[in-house]
Amino acid sequence: METVDGQYVQLREGVQATLTVPVSSELLGDAPNEIPLWHFDDIQHKWVKEGFATLINGKYVGQVSHFSWWNCDDFAESVSLCLQIFDGRYQGSLEGIVVELISESVGTSVAVIDTEGNVSGLIPAGESLQITVYDQCSEVVYTGTIGPYTENDNKEIIPVVLNNVEIYAFSGTIFDCETMSPLDDAVISINVEGNTYYVATDDNGVYAMSLLICEEDAEYVVSAYSVGAGMAGAEEGIATLIGINVLNVNLCNETPFIVIIDDSGEAIWGFQIIWELVVEARRKPNETIIYSNYPNSPFVDDLSIGFSGTTIGSYPASIYGPNLIATNEVCTVNITQYESEIGGFIKGTIQGTNQSNGTSFTGSFSLPIVE
Repeated sequence: METVDGQYVQLREGVQATLTVPVSSELLGDAPNEIPLWHFDDIQHKWVKEGFATLINGKYVGQVSHFSWWNCDDFAESVSLCLQIFDGRYQGSLEGIVVELISESVGTSVAVIDTEGNVSGLIPAGESLQITVYDQCSEVVYTGTIGPYTENDNKEIIPVVLNNVEIYAFSGTIFDCETMSPLDDAVISINVEGNTYYVATDDNGVYAMSLLICEEDAEYVVSAYSVGAGMAGAEEGIATLIGINVLNVNLCNETPFIVIIDDSGEAIWGFQIIWELVVEARRKPNETIIYSNYPNSPFVDDLSIGFSGTTIGSYPASIYGPNLIATNEVCTVNITQYESEIGGFIKGTIQGTNQSNGTSFTGSFSLPIVE
């Protein structure tokens, strides 16, 4: 907890607060009478067990000695598993493939593989799992059973045949729309058939990527942003199998965008496509709140950045979003433009340490002030 000016608030030594967590009526029949309490340690970047909560009138009630992220959990025994999905005819990225695992004890889990064809996580120990793999066209390309596993660091290689998709080539150059000079620090997203893929420009401002697509003549959008130039832009095209799909993008100053990139170069949040991403700022007497969300996605939480400032300058900031938490002790914004009237633009950068996993992040934004 913090005061309005960013000062931490904490319980005095020896003083406890009551934590109450409602239990869904669907789970009450299986809820234990007592459950461990866990808090997230920002220094160790992990959950730490501390105390217990008791089930009272459909709610877990426990005593806590400090303000933190608290959670009630009773963990089943689990082991780690990595799945590698590959198609022998295609050596590039299979990103967009969906893997579904079904467990009798904990239910269904769905994940999208990464750029190297992998997906990993914890699964129930000692239990066989049903696996189904879907291609980018939502067609089933593999079914089977894996497990059971009793030790950690398990790996399975799953061969698939992607008969429903074709390989499309994309390329183009990213320009500064004022000088028309190529930008060699731009990050590009290609959005096609509901999937988004990322690539960076080379020293000549050129991007290139090959992707698996289900239908010819599919509409696609190339969006780009440049941290150095503080600009963004987007263009639309129609994908064809004949030759390379070339689409150049001009980045201009007054295009709203926000992008947060982790230390591996992957986008954690946002992009310029304003019809899919809302990005705006609200100015208060002594602080500014940057707000962003995906209005068409009920599965993604909002992102917010707060800092005590209403002018150009550097400020400690707090950022909260999906898989991204950083308090003002480890996060800073640098505001390079601040037009304080309604409709005016705020531009700047952000950097810090993601306290949910210990990695660093950087970002850039250009957005309007709203009422």
